Amino acid sequence: MSALPDEILLNILAHTDSRTIFTSVLCSSKQLHRCSLSHITNVLLPQSHISTTFTLGRGSQHRWYDIRTTLNFHFSRHEEHNIALYHFSHVHPEHCIAPALEKWRHARTHDREGKAVLWRAAVESESKPVLLASAVVVDAGVDAGHESLCISLDWMELLKEYYVADRVDSWDHCGDGRA
Repeated sequence: MSALPDEILLNILAHTDSRTIFTSVLCSSKQLHRCSLSHITNVLLPQSHISTTFTLGRGSQHRWYDIRTTLNFHFSRHEEHNIALYHFSHVHPEHCIAPALEKWRHARTHDREGKAVLWRAAVESESKPVLLASAVVVDAGVDAGHESLCISLDWMELLKEYYVADRVDSWDHCGDGRA
Protein backbone atom coordinates (compact mmCIF):
# COMPACT_ATOMS: atom_id res chain seq x y z
CA MET A 1 0.00 0.00 0.00
CA SER A 2 1.44 3.36 -0.99
CA ALA A 3 1.48 6.32 1.38
CA LEU A 4 -0.22 9.64 0.76
CA PRO A 5 2.06 12.48 -0.34
CA ASP A 6 3.23 14.81 2.43
CA GLU A 7 1.38 17.76 0.84
CA ILE A 8 -1.97 16.01 1.30
CA LEU A 9 -1.15 15.05 4.89
CA LEU A 10 -0.12 18.64 5.68
CA ASN A 11 -3.41 19.85 4.22
CA ILE A 12 -5.32 17.36 6.40
CA LEU A 13 -3.33 18.43 9.47
CA ALA A 14 -4.26 22.06 8.77
CA HIS A 15 -7.89 21.08 9.48
CA THR A 16 -7.12 18.91 12.51
CA ASP A 17 -7.28 20.01 16.13
CA SER A 18 -3.78 20.86 17.42
CA ARG A 19 -4.25 18.78 20.58
CA THR A 20 -5.07 15.73 18.44
CA ILE A 21 -1.99 16.37 16.31
CA PHE A 22 0.29 16.56 19.32
CA THR A 23 -1.18 13.74 21.42
CA SER A 24 -2.15 11.20 18.74
CA VAL A 25 -1.03 11.87 15.19
CA LEU A 26 2.57 12.70 16.16
CA CYS A 27 2.98 9.15 17.49
CA SER A 28 1.26 7.30 14.63
CA SER A 29 3.86 6.59 11.96
CA LYS A 30 7.15 7.94 10.67
CA GLN A 31 5.48 9.85 7.84
CA LEU A 32 2.79 11.31 10.10
CA HIS A 33 5.44 12.11 12.70
CA ARG A 34 7.48 14.01 10.10
CA CYS A 35 4.41 15.87 8.78
CA SER A 36 3.17 16.63 12.30
CA LEU A 37 6.53 18.11 13.29
CA SER A 38 6.50 20.23 10.14
CA HIS A 39 2.98 21.46 10.92
CA ILE A 40 3.84 22.17 14.56
CA THR A 41 7.02 24.13 13.78
CA ASN A 42 5.59 26.05 10.82
CA VAL A 43 2.00 26.68 11.96
CA LEU A 44 1.45 26.14 15.70
CA LEU A 45 4.65 27.57 17.18
CA PRO A 46 4.43 30.91 15.33
CA GLN A 47 0.97 31.37 16.90
CA SER A 48 2.24 30.71 20.43
CA HIS A 49 3.32 33.07 23.17
CA ILE A 50 4.25 32.82 26.84
CA SER A 51 3.84 35.25 29.71
CA THR A 52 4.59 35.65 33.39
CA THR A 53 2.82 37.81 35.96
CA PHE A 54 4.24 39.36 39.12
CA THR A 55 3.68 42.35 41.40
CA LEU A 56 5.72 45.52 41.36
CA GLY A 57 5.48 45.92 45.13
CA ARG A 58 8.47 45.38 47.39
CA GLY A 59 9.08 41.99 48.93
CA SER A 60 7.32 38.74 48.29
CA GLN A 61 4.11 39.57 50.18
CA HIS A 62 1.40 40.49 47.67
CA ARG A 63 -0.97 43.19 48.82
CA TRP A 64 -4.29 44.15 47.25
CA TYR A 65 -2.97 47.55 46.18
CA ASP A 66 0.17 46.24 44.45
CA ILE A 67 0.25 46.68 40.71
CA ARG A 68 0.30 43.32 38.93
CA THR A 69 2.17 43.37 35.67
CA THR A 70 2.52 40.80 32.91
CA LEU A 71 5.58 40.33 30.71
CA ASN A 72 4.63 38.87 27.34
CA PHE A 73 6.98 37.00 25.01
CA HIS A 74 6.09 36.02 21.45
CA PHE A 75 7.57 33.20 19.41
CA SER A 76 10.59 34.34 17.42
CA ARG A 77 12.20 31.27 15.88
CA HIS A 78 13.02 27.63 16.46
CA GLU A 79 16.52 26.23 16.44
CA GLU A 80 18.13 22.81 16.52
CA HIS A 81 17.27 20.23 19.18
CA ASN A 82 13.68 21.49 19.75
CA ILE A 83 14.79 24.87 21.10
CA ALA A 84 12.44 27.81 20.60
CA LEU A 85 13.22 31.47 21.27
CA TYR A 86 10.52 33.77 22.58
CA HIS A 87 11.34 37.49 22.43
CA PHE A 88 9.91 40.12 24.73
CA SER A 89 6.93 41.81 23.10
CA HIS A 90 5.17 44.02 25.66
CA VAL A 91 4.25 44.70 29.27
CA HIS A 92 0.73 45.05 30.55
CA PRO A 93 -0.10 47.65 31.83
CA GLU A 94 2.08 49.57 29.38
CA HIS A 95 2.92 52.46 31.70
CA CYS A 96 4.80 50.00 33.96
CA ILE A 97 7.42 48.95 31.40
CA ALA A 98 10.45 50.46 33.16
CA PRO A 99 9.74 49.18 36.70
CA ALA A 100 8.58 45.80 35.39
CA LEU A 101 11.75 45.22 33.37
CA GLU A 102 13.89 46.41 36.27
CA LYS A 103 12.20 44.02 38.70
CA TRP A 104 12.45 41.19 36.14
CA ARG A 105 16.19 41.79 35.67
CA HIS A 106 16.73 42.03 39.43
CA ALA A 107 14.87 38.77 40.02
CA ARG A 108 16.83 37.03 37.27
CA THR A 109 20.28 38.31 38.35
CA HIS A 110 21.17 35.36 40.55
CA ASP A 111 19.04 32.64 39.00
CA ARG A 112 18.88 32.80 35.22
CA GLU A 113 16.75 29.68 35.02
CA GLY A 114 13.04 30.14 34.43
CA LYS A 115 12.18 27.25 36.73
CA ALA A 116 11.00 29.40 39.63
CA VAL A 117 8.81 31.52 37.35
CA LEU A 118 5.13 30.75 36.96
CA TRP A 119 4.54 30.73 33.20
CA ARG A 120 1.36 30.86 31.15
CA ALA A 121 1.34 29.65 27.57
CA ALA A 122 -1.11 30.19 24.74
CA VAL A 123 -0.67 28.07 21.64
CA GLU A 124 -3.76 29.02 19.68
CA SER A 125 -6.02 31.09 21.87
CA GLU A 126 -6.49 29.58 25.33
CA SER A 127 -3.90 30.47 27.94
CA LYS A 128 -2.89 27.77 30.45
CA PRO A 129 -0.38 27.62 33.32
CA VAL A 130 2.65 25.50 32.42
CA LEU A 131 5.81 24.31 34.16
CA LEU A 132 8.82 25.04 31.99
CA ALA A 133 11.85 23.36 33.54
CA SER A 134 13.93 24.02 30.42
CA ALA A 135 13.18 27.77 30.25
CA VAL A 136 16.33 29.89 30.34
CA VAL A 137 16.38 33.68 30.35
CA VAL A 138 18.66 34.98 27.61
CA ASP A 139 19.55 38.63 28.20
CA ALA A 140 22.32 40.68 26.60
CA GLY A 141 22.39 43.00 29.60
CA VAL A 142 20.75 46.11 30.95
CA ASP A 143 22.44 48.41 28.42
CA ALA A 144 21.18 46.42 25.43
CA GLY A 145 17.55 47.40 26.05
CA HIS A 146 14.46 45.26 26.34
CA GLU A 147 14.67 44.13 22.69
CA SER A 148 17.43 41.71 23.69
CA LEU A 149 15.35 40.01 26.38
CA CYS A 150 14.23 36.55 25.34
CA ILE A 151 13.39 33.13 26.72
CA SER A 152 14.94 29.95 25.34
CA LEU A 153 13.03 26.73 25.96
CA ASP A 154 12.32 23.25 24.68
CA TRP A 155 9.17 23.67 22.56
CA MET A 156 8.38 19.96 22.79
CA GLU A 157 8.28 20.32 26.60
CA LEU A 158 6.08 23.42 26.25
CA LEU A 159 3.55 21.60 24.06
CA LYS A 160 3.65 18.53 26.29
CA GLU A 161 2.86 20.69 29.33
CA TYR A 162 0.18 22.58 27.39
CA TYR A 163 -1.65 19.59 25.92
CA VAL A 164 -0.78 16.52 28.00
CA ALA A 165 0.29 17.53 31.52
CA ASP A 166 -3.11 17.01 33.12
CA ARG A 167 -3.62 13.48 31.83
CA VAL A 168 -1.75 10.23 31.33
CA ASP A 169 -1.70 8.84 27.82
CA SER A 170 0.58 7.09 25.37
CA TRP A 171 3.03 10.02 25.08
CA ASP A 172 5.78 8.22 27.01
CA HIS A 173 5.60 5.38 24.51
CA CYS A 174 5.83 7.62 21.44
CA GLY A 175 8.27 6.51 18.78
CA ASP A 176 10.63 9.49 19.04
CA GLY A 177 12.41 8.10 22.12
CA ARG A 178 11.38 10.88 24.51
CA ALA A 179 10.16 10.08 27.99
